[in-house]
Amino acid sequence: MFPVRSLPKLNVARLARSGGSWQGDIDARAFDRLRDLLVGDAVRVALDFAKDEEGRAHVTGTCELTANVCCGGCSQTLAVDIDADIDFRVVAREEDADALMPTVDVVVCDEASVAVSELIEDDLLLSIPSVGCVDRTTCPHATELGEFLEADEGESTASPFAALRGWKAAVKTGGTTAQ
Repeated sequence: MFPVRSLPKLNVARLARSGGSWQGDIDARAFDRLRDLLVGDAVRVALDFAKDEEGRAHVTGTCELTANVCCGGCSQTLAVDIDADIDFRVVAREEDADALMPTVDVVVCDEASVAVSELIEDDLLLSIPSVGCVDRTTCPHATELGEFLEADEGESTASPFAALRGWKAAVKTGGTTAQ
């Protein structure tokens, strides 16, 4: 991992007990799995902490980031702005997490203080869309793509299965086909 200056660590249990919150920008290099997709230097984060009805730490909030995503229409990489909603419980043991899932999202944290990037990276990864623009009309390269698709490159109007008809007829009669 790259050295990241002053990576914020939060005491989730204390913040949840006091109903605290945290806001700030997290250096993009702090995210081990996400950093290569990020555009820009930081992810803007706003988190609120509370206790749920069973006394577990409940973290909610939002994150703003820009990530590189492949376009579904033109297959080019696009920078997509993402507003990610954060909503998960924090527990200390895997057994507690297993009991809660799949009803709620859970982060297992067995340390008193944890880096913000470790808390939110999974949710951020899941918030990135699988394709940059689902609809070709919203693709920023739509004009280029349309011109490419409409370009006449000597297209044939003949059926692509015409050759198969000749082959099928030849097989039935025991003959051969000329190529």
